[in-house]
Amino acid sequence: MLNNVSAKYLLPIGLLLLSMSIVLRQFSKLPDALLGFLMGVSVGLLLLSLIRKVRSRNAV
Repeated sequence: MLNNVSAKYLLPIGLLLLSMSIVLRQFSKLPDALLGFLMGVSVGLLLLSLIRKVRSRNAV
């Protein structure tokens, strides 16, 4: 699935998830496990998009 998704889509999705998790932490009481999951997935998407950008730059 992630092979078809380009880095230009992963970066905004990761940023959106990270900002949503910060807003949810401020305005509602969610379990720490859920907030940790959201932040972990968002940081993972950000890192994945950066890795793909670096690899595509080196491939050219």
